[in-house]
Amino acid sequence: MLRALQPDFDDKALPDADGRVRGALSPWIDHYEVLPLEQPGARARWEAWLTDASAEIPGDQAPLARALSTLVAFDYVTGNWDRWSGGNLARDAATGTFLFVDNDGAFYDPPPADSLARQLTLLRRMVRFSRTFVAALRSLDEGRLREVFGDETAGVPLLPDRVVAGVDQRRKTILDTIDARLRQRGDAGATLAFD
Repeated sequence: MLRALQPDFDDKALPDADGRVRGALSPWIDHYEVLPLEQPGARARWEAWLTDASAEIPGDQAPLARALSTLVAFDYVTGNWDRWSGGNLARDAATGTFLFVDNDGAFYDPPPADSLARQLTLLRRMVRFSRTFVAALRSLDEGRLREVFGDETAGVPLLPDRVVAGVDQRRKTILDTIDARLRQRGDAGATLAFD
């Protein structure tokens, strides 16, 4: 089996004519731990933290609730349709840091509409968001997004214009949703509940 894959590996692992080797770099995390947050019981618990203003978030779970709130919004902005396909929620057990892993479903052209619809349904139910993440969303616009994404090569954008426009439109949709929630609840501290 491995011998059969050797020519493909050699073809992809050797430098291009311009000296570049295409690929991805993933850091090794010694204490990588997959979290079972997709399981129905766990999902019901954390979704309640984000969608029910009266739900109590245990103090030791507040960092996780904040990370999940940001993750849901981040995945919608980037159009990441692959988050909930299994094993894509993890943490560094040594530090407790929540890890946004397996983001290769982001920036599709176009992203799967059914996935975006499911994400937006959850976002529109959410009542708790990260103040820092919302501020970061507000600081962006389509031009700034182009700068952030940069170029594949000089003068050739990494992402097509329509993908960047889609990211910006979803960014605006989230902000409209949050602004509506702020008007409805009248308490920015309750809606922007996380740092």
